[in-house]
Formats: sequence, structure tokens, C-alpha cells
Amino acid sequence: MRPALAGERAHRARAMLADCRLCAHDCGVNRLAGETGLCHAGAGTRFFSAQAEVSDELELIPTFAVAFSGCDLRCDFCITGAESWNSRAGLGFDAAAMAARAKVALENGARTIMVLGGEPTIHLPAALEFVSLVPATARLIWKTNAHGTAPARALLDGMFDVWLADFKFGNDDCAQRLAKVPNYVCVVRENLLWAREHSELIVRHLLMPGHVECCWRPVAEWLSEYLPGVKLNLRAGFWPAWQARRHGELQKSLSVKEVDAAFGLAHELGLDLIP
Repeated sequence: MRPALAGERAHRARAMLADCRLCAHDCGVNRLAGETGLCHAGAGTRFFSAQAEVSDELELIPTFAVAFSGCDLRCDFCITGAESWNSRAGLGFDAAAMAARAKVALENGARTIMVLGGEPTIHLPAALEFVSLVPATARLIWKTNAHGTAPARALLDGMFDVWLADFKFGNDDCAQRLAKVPNYVCVVRENLLWAREHSELIVRHLLMPGHVECCWRPVAEWLSEYLPGVKLNLRAGFWPAWQARRHGELQKSLSVKEVDAAFGLAHELGLDLIP
């Protein structure tokens, strides 16, 4: 059922590239004609990594992770910024060849298959074609920045078993300054609420120096009120990657005081922390 439906939706998703509104930037460019929007992706898809990974959530690993090139956000602290920002990085994506690699990985002990980026939403036609070719019994993970649109979500409905979604910023000012994205909080909240109703949801938040109160606290309080019981991976491994040094507060690591305060708040609110 899922493979056939995914194949059908892949064709629909590709047609949508003629007026691309897959992410919340809502550019409306004709990617099939060579136009590009804020993500700079065209009609084709490239990937910069495809391998077994063991650094994700314990319940998901080992996973065979396929990372598409290009992203609709511009997070200055992105640890894969060179590839995530560049839709032309890596190799051309062949869904059939990648599905064959995924099948071998499953046979060799991978528990899940993960589609990520960059951001996979901007490559929805390729992602859905890939889903149509992997084993129907595979446990599929959609690793996303949760900046997609309602039309994109409609195509994703029922395609992935788990949404692994980032909630990066607790306010729009930080999102605009650090990732060059407007109206961030409203968009992400909408996507997370939808994901909770249509799949299993795991939320990630990367703690950043100087952003415990402005970003983590509002995220934590919202999750506690609107997504009680949701699984949360609170990550404290920030380091000043890519272009983080553009921002004074991101030129250092988290302090012990910040980490203790962040996890203290999570416990106080009764959030379901997972490793």
C-alpha cells in the first residue's frame, strides 16, 4: 500500500515544482523551468551522505541515513552548512540505486531508514520516489526542520512512521537573526501539531549558549502545554560550527550553568526526555 501510494504522490510532488510551495517561504518559483527560490534547489536532487549512522536517538539506530543537499533555512550554526546550504553539493540522486543500498543496510542490521538533509521537504518528489522503492515493512524516519507547508504535509501523510523534527528557536527574532527565516514559530508549531496526529513524533532542540531563556524556555513551555508526553531529545552538544562566529553569543560552548538550568526546566515541566 505505502509503496504504490508513494509512487503516485511522487508524480504529484514533481508537478508541484512548477509552482513550488513545499516550504513555508512559499516562493512559487518554477523549478521545472530552472527557476530557484530561497533554497536554491532546482528540479533535480543531489545527496551528500548515505550511510549507516549511530549518532541519532537510541530507539532509531542503527539507521541508514540519506542526506539530501540543500536547505530552506540558513542556520549560521549548522554543522553541515557547506552541504546543507548548497543544493548542488554531492552526487545526483538515483532513487532505485539508493533503495537497493537501503535494503542491503537493513539486511546488515539497520533498524530504520532515515531521510534528512539539508532539508528533505524541498526534495519531496525524490523522497517519495525513494519511499516507493524501499521495503514496505521498513521503519521510515522523516528528519525535518518542520518548516513545510500544508500541501507538503498532505503528500507526506502516511509515508513515514516517525517524524524527527527540530524546534530550533523559541521566538521569531532569534530565527530571523540566526537562520534568516520569518514567522518561524507559528510554522513549526503547526507542523508539530500535525505530525503528532499523523505519525509518531520526536522533537529535537539544540541548546545554544545565550539562548536558554529566549529559545529553550518558550519551546519547553509550549511542548508541555500543547504536546504533553511527546518524546524530546534535548541536545547539549553545541559547538560553534560553520558561520556561528558571526554571532557573539555563539562563539563559545554551553556553560554548565546553562545546561543544568535547561534540564532542570525540562524536569520541572515533566517533559519526556529521551537519549
